[in-house]
Amino acid sequence: MPDSRADNAADSSDIAAGWVERFNRALASGEEAQLANVFLPEGYWRNVAGLERGIRTISGAPRIARELSAAARRSGTRAVRLDTQLAPPMPGEFAGRRTIDAWLRFDTAVSTGVGQVRLDIAEGPEAPRAWTLMTAIDELKGHDIETERRKRDGTAFERDWKRPNWTEQRKSSAAFADREPRVLIVGAGHGGLTVAAWLNALNVDNLVVDRHARIGDSWRKRYNSLKLHSPTASVHFPFLSYPPTWPKYIPKDKIANWMEFYADAMEINFWPETEFVSATYDRPSLSWEAHLKTGISAERVVRPAHIILATSQIGAPYIPDIPGIANFKGPVIHSSQFSGGAAWAGKRVLVMGTGTSAHDIAQELHAHGAQVTMVQRGTTEVIKIEPSAHVYLDALYELDGPSLALKDLIACSAPIEIVKAEHRRLTKLVRANDSDLLDRLEQAGFKVERDPESGGWPMKYFTRGGGYYMNVGCSDLIADGEISIVQFDQIESFETGGPVLLGGRRIRVDLVVLATGYKGYDDALPRWFGDDIAERVGQVWGIDPETGELRNMWTPTAQPGLWFAGGSFVHSRIYAKYVALQIKAEEEKLCPAS
Repeated sequence: MPDSRADNAADSSDIAAGWVERFNRALASGEEAQLANVFLPEGYWRNVAGLERGIRTISGAPRIARELSAAARRSGTRAVRLDTQLAPPMPGEFAGRRTIDAWLRFDTAVSTGVGQVRLDIAEGPEAPRAWTLMTAIDELKGHDIETERRKRDGTAFERDWKRPNWTEQRKSSAAFADREPRVLIVGAGHGGLTVAAWLNALNVDNLVVDRHARIGDSWRKRYNSLKLHSPTASVHFPFLSYPPTWPKYIPKDKIANWMEFYADAMEINFWPETEFVSATYDRPSLSWEAHLKTGISAERVVRPAHIILATSQIGAPYIPDIPGIANFKGPVIHSSQFSGGAAWAGKRVLVMGTGTSAHDIAQELHAHGAQVTMVQRGTTEVIKIEPSAHVYLDALYELDGPSLALKDLIACSAPIEIVKAEHRRLTKLVRANDSDLLDRLEQAGFKVERDPESGGWPMKYFTRGGGYYMNVGCSDLIADGEISIVQFDQIESFETGGPVLLGGRRIRVDLVVLATGYKGYDDALPRWFGDDIAERVGQVWGIDPETGELRNMWTPTAQPGLWFAGGSFVHSRIYAKYVALQIKAEEEKLCPAS
């Protein structure tokens, strides 16, 4: 039985201090076996650009000791220390394991870092070993936010009243008529804007381009009823939080307008209606030649040192080859082209797909009086929006007490393998809570995900970017028979009026909406950069078994000067900082160029 002293906050501090002392002694000794002994055999070390560039997770005590010792030598890291100001050591529990969680600080030759350790207390609190250790960069020495801000400070008043004012200076800055951006960011969604804001804070000159006419149009132009499905508490932007008066779930136009306001407030240089066409890399100059198409036909070439692709893990609409659909004489549109249900009142609509967009579109159509049939290909993870969808990461952000910055560090601290285990546990609880809805869906002919090893909707997001739906009403409509469901393998063919099912039943429809998702970077990279660079970079998104991380996200890639940012609002906010700090370190020559 674990010693009850581990449940006492004061004793937790003593236990954590004892581990820090053993860790520092082992690190100073240079003996890998001694360092391995402060970790559980199945332990993890997650480095987020802390002791070395990049993001990766190392598992297994011997390998951790070997890699951590080498990284500490290279970075000039000699010791860690407890940071009780950030948060005192406290008892915790994660993935069914009782721990003592402590926050750490450390210094490298060029940076300061923050860390977190989870000490396993199953063996008793006398000399617990580390289950997980996270080390993350926090600041570059001499380039902290306040130091960089002072470099931009002007005087209390302008001595030369003829010089350009702030608005004129902003227009000039965004034009890049007399200089090249050091960083080109493709995509003005939350992924692009958050990393641009962090680069601005660190005085790294950058330009954001987007094919839309206005920032926020990727949200603004979507169907009328759309809201964010994550609560407001979890989707703040860095440096500038939403007002406390905002609703729990933000409507699409509200978030679109906020993004436009945010770009202006954070002085982000932005070119609208600009398409990223292609880029080639010049290794001698360590820079890109990037071709942009602005407006209708104008071309502009810029030569940044870095390109960040922040177009999300989704690209062009994916249009599957559906046998016989060419026979259908009505309109066939992708979900990205669906602008609302009002035009289809009283009509019959077939929605191909059962992911989030498919459900939302089906519900919008039903609300406007359309007769809707959804087509399902495989199982779908369905979760009640409240409370089930938010027992995962969102639950952390709805807690009172810890600051947003600390919550972000907590979210960053756990290796994906441990997160998977925790999510498997939570998913069992979620499905038990939602069993009434799931049973009713199955009775209506809808295939719900029942895999007991599934990590729920978050793991589906990490591995495939979809395959789930947080119920905001559409599942109830399906279960009640208000929206019909047909399995794809029941469709034999299409004819002029719609699909023909096995057995001869015909479904007459006026519109087919393909809610079939989007192509990934494997489609876009060869077009933008050529086959060689696309092959060198490899897959983007999805969990890499070698690094234990999302492939190529927020970390240097195999192609110098090419980065990927994005993901959810939470992940974009967390990791924008780490992308920006790694680029700033290169710009200041504090580390080798990627």
